[in-house]
Parts: sequence; C-alpha cells; structure tokens
Amino acid sequence: APLGPQRNTLIRGVPATIYDGGRSIELYTGRVAIDVFSDGFPDASRAASMLESLNAPPSPGGQLAPPVYCPGLAGPIDSRLRQVLDGLPGHPCQRAAVVEATKRRLREGG
Repeated sequence: APLGPQRNTLIRGVPATIYDGGRSIELYTGRVAIDVFSDGFPDASRAASMLESLNAPPSPGGQLAPPVYCPGLAGPIDSRLRQVLDGLPGHPCQRAAVVEATKRRLREGG
C-alpha cells in the first residue's frame, strides 16, 4: 500500500510488476526477483531492457528465462500474463494453487 497501485505485466517475456508510480519494476526470472528502482518509468523501463542473464545464454528477442516459481502477484492478471503463468516450466502456479486449496480445506475442517 505505501508504494501505491501495482500493475502486473510482461516485460521481456517474464512476469513483472510496476509500482511506486512507475519508478520501480520487479521482474520474476529464473530463481530470483529483480528490482529496478529509478526516478521515473522511462529510466526504469530502459534499465529493465538492459538486464543480462548471468547463468544462461542470451535468448532470442531479449527474453529472460521464465521463473521456476510462481510469482506472488497482487491485483489483476490479464489473459496474456495468465497464459505465461500457466505455461511456466514445472507448472509452479498450478502446484501452488493445489497447496493453497489443501490448506484452506484443512483450516475449514474438511
């Protein structure tokens, strides 16, 4: 809440969240979340476009490696982003949903 509204999107083929009035972007790739902080969205976006993979070969079109976990995104998720989340290697979002549903059933006694 203190960082203002968040907007979920895709940047360089991976899930990302833009927040803090556009001055900050968090990208979810590989096993990490990368935070980019700047004075404004143009600079934050430019910095995100310049990120390079350290442990992977460059990919076509400047795409980053997909995350191996399900990012904890808050707020609306559009169909394009949903498609990427549903297609992550190993299906971590589907597995996370099953775990949460099981926990909810156990809390509810059923």
